[in-house]
Formats: sequence, structure tokens, C-alpha cells
Amino acid sequence: MRNRLSIGWACLLATAIAPLSIGCTATFEAHPPRSVYVARPPPEPLPEMKSGPPAAGMAWIGGYWHFNGTDYVWIPGHWESPRPGWAWKPPAVVYSQQRRAWVYEHGQWQPADPGVAEAKAAH
Repeated sequence: MRNRLSIGWACLLATAIAPLSIGCTATFEAHPPRSVYVARPPPEPLPEMKSGPPAAGMAWIGGYWHFNGTDYVWIPGHWESPRPGWAWKPPAVVYSQQRRAWVYEHGQWQPADPGVAEAKAAH
């Protein structure tokens, strides 16, 4: 009886500790966003007022239409603090002749210098 109780406590303790140890060893690896096929291009951009940056070195991300899986939603322009050497590539909707469909490409931060991207890919 006592042995079963000890095994039960050991299992409970292992279950409680396991997520903590996994969290310590987890790493973040960015994957390029997938392209999404959409039925139509987005509406025209909405007019917006660009204010001054709240702090030096911030980058303006202009408002854009984002496809949420069902429809387009407007993401208003805003200021962000970029990582040094990175630039914002806004989302785009292009027509693929090969697929005969509209393709939504997500916006993303990417290295500002193409040489940096090649060096990162080599490692």
C-alpha cells in the first residue's frame, strides 16, 4: 500500500515538474509565414494620419488590410521599435498566374541588408 502511494506521489511530482523543464529548454525558431489563397484582393487602403514617433529610432508601420482567414480586417498604422538592421516588409496580395488565384503574403520583419539574410541562411 505504501509503495503504491509513493509511486502516485512520484508520478504527480513528475507531471508537475515536466512542463517547467520543457520551458527551460525550449527555443524559438521563426518560420516564414505561409502564403494564403484568397478570393479577392483587399479594398483600397483607408486614409490615416501619421503622428510623430513617440521615441527616437521607432519605425512607422503603415496601416494595411490583413486577411484573417475569413475576410480582410484593417490594421491601423502604428509605431514599432525595430531590431537594428531589420526593416518591415508590408503584406501584399498578388495574383498567381500559375495557381489562377489571389495570394495574400503576410507582412514581416526581415533583414534590411540582403547579405545579412544570406549569412543567416548559411548557418
